[in-house]
Amino acid sequence: MVNVPWQRALTMLARSELDILYSAGYSAERGEFAAFSIPYRAERVVLVRRDVGDRDSDEAVSLEDWLSAGAARAEPHYLGVILGNFYGDRIDGVLKRFDDGGNIRRFSDDDQMLRTLNAGRIHGYLIESVIFEDHAKRGGAFFYASDIAEQTPTPLHYMFAKDTDPTIISRFN
Repeated sequence: MVNVPWQRALTMLARSELDILYSAGYSAERGEFAAFSIPYRAERVVLVRRDVGDRDSDEAVSLEDWLSAGAARAEPHYLGVILGNFYGDRIDGVLKRFDDGGNIRRFSDDDQMLRTLNAGRIHGYLIESVIFEDHAKRGGAFFYASDIAEQTPTPLHYMFAKDTDPTIISRFN
């Protein structure tokens, strides 16, 4: 097992320098260099932030509206995402629309986003809900996680190097 940033892991898998990655969403781009297991769970991504307004609301936050509200102010909202991550078609569409304005900041790992939010250099970040629980415990500030309105459940897979023998993947499934 090796611990490397996600983007590097994708590159290594594409070069067959790694055999398998976990917790990977399928995309057509990834399908060009990887083979996938059957889905094993659904990913739930949340928007983590320090500024929530109505803290008691359980309503999902529209990522588009949140980024637009920041853009309308003199100080836009900056959002952290993991470099190379796929958040699903709808969320990635929102990210692409706001990327040109410099609102999207890319990080190598989850802890970088936590530290940057703590330092006030971003206003929120996207992360899996199970990882947020750990971040909330050690964040150093009081954070909030909100479901994202544009999110559709994303099945997660194990991702194999393209040259993996299909019988291995079949046995794995």
